[in-house]
Amino acid sequence: MKPVPLLKSWRDYPALVLASLGLVSGILSAVVGFEVRVDVLDWPGSLFFLSAEMMPIGLFFAAVMAFAIAAWESPAWAPIITFVGTLYAWSAAIQTALFMHKIGGGDASHAGPLLGGVCAGFVGAALTHLSVALFAHELFDRTHAARTCLVGAIAGILFYFGSRNLIDARILFLVWQPAVAYAIGLGLAAKPATQAL
Repeated sequence: MKPVPLLKSWRDYPALVLASLGLVSGILSAVVGFEVRVDVLDWPGSLFFLSAEMMPIGLFFAAVMAFAIAAWESPAWAPIITFVGTLYAWSAAIQTALFMHKIGGGDASHAGPLLGGVCAGFVGAALTHLSVALFAHELFDRTHAARTCLVGAIAGILFYFGSRNLIDARILFLVWQPAVAYAIGLGLAAKPATQAL
């Protein structure tokens, strides 16, 4: 009698799992980010050059990336490095957006928000990708890295529309986070479920 395969494991679908978790993270970021201040996050926020209002957004997405390492890669302590690296990626994205906004004119009627969104989306995606790739070496492939950076840059355009009040600025999180998580997930090696004999 032929062996009967078990139902496929969720580990067989890293891109879909991470995109789903990225969407949850994006929703939480949209609800909590910008407007809810958690005073206890002031001190840890200062370590990442983030305000208490901006910390939760980074924390939610960093948790998704740490989960990616915990679920698909090793060693056991690697998720901590990825978590911290993703928080710094979020901080770098914010600083990039602010810098590019200034040199692009400084207000929503100039090219600043567009430059800021594209560059920040690129930087955030690139550093997040690197944080995961440190332990998921298949992500060092140029195609995987380029795809993640391109997805982040394109999604970052939403920053421009938010700055112009054409959309709710929080939509950026609902798109960028699952899109970048999906792109990174595409590069992770699936871990197939054990088959029953």
